[in-house]
Formats: sequence, structure tokens, C-alpha cells
Amino acid sequence: MKSTQHKIDLLAIYTSGVFQDDADPSISRAALEDARRTGRLLSTAEAATFLCLRPCTLEKWRTTGGGPTYVQLGGAVRYRLTALEDFVTVNAKSSTAEA
Repeated sequence: MKSTQHKIDLLAIYTSGVFQDDADPSISRAALEDARRTGRLLSTAEAATFLCLRPCTLEKWRTTGGGPTYVQLGGAVRYRLTALEDFVTVNAKSSTAEA
């Protein structure tokens, strides 16, 4: 029997307000939809907001490894929305025994 993989729609979850402070989002629903549609790269602050992390966590992962893939253009660091979604999917766990 062939198993079917279900891709989580992280954009829908994020923009639903479940994981964000609606009073002060660093990236709007429109900006995320634009990034999905056009492939626009996200800043570290936008990526951190999407992942519900602090930007310094992403900065640390860039030096130590283990974080989502990123693009470095000169001194600017950017993230693809698809890379962030893949990072969340790959790191999904169903129990603490999977760590």
C-alpha cells in the first residue's frame, strides 16, 4: 500500500493568528502570500517571525548549523519561504523519544 504524504500548509497556520501576536506582526499575511507567489526572499526578522523564534536564534544556527537553509547575497542574509516550511516539516516530531 502506498502511503500518502500530507504537506502542512504553514502559511495558512501562521496567517490564522494561532502562532503570532496580532498586535505587532513583523510580517503580514499579504507579505507571506507575496513571498509564496513570487519567490521573494524573507529577511532574518521575517523568517524568525514565521518560525515563532527570535532573530538571534537564526543567527546562532547560521554559525553552529542545524537551522533552515539561507541565501547570502553579499552581507545580506535571506530565507526562502519554501526552505522555512521544509525546515518545519523535517523537524516535526510526534514524541520526545524521536529527539
